[in-house]
Amino acid sequence: MRGMALNYPAFNIPEDWRPRFPSVEEIPEEYPFWGLTLGRNFFVSMRDFDPFEHVGGFRNPVLIFQGDQDQIVSLAVAQRAAQRYPQASLTVLPGEGHGFSPASAAQVMETVLRQLILR
Repeated sequence: MRGMALNYPAFNIPEDWRPRFPSVEEIPEEYPFWGLTLGRNFFVSMRDFDPFEHVGGFRNPVLIFQGDQDQIVSLAVAQRAAQRYPQASLTVLPGEGHGFSPASAAQVMETVLRQLILR
């Protein structure tokens, strides 16, 4: 694999969800979220998981794209992820949130093509 591209990498998911269910006993069997049904196993399995302990082993180029207005994944999370990979670059997209506008999505695709696929 030549490289990897990460769009708004949500390595903050476990940390964000822990306060909602302070104990394992409080985790419901099902939890509706953004039109999905998340199961108890999802919350139990990630409860003590720290993604940053498991990323960084990928040695090829990693392109990280992050909107500076993302309310789901903060810029600090993307910056921390970029620090974990030996060949990472972080592109911050001004005015973008969690999900990119068509113009920024095209910019991301062009960058991925140019730096990872067509090189």
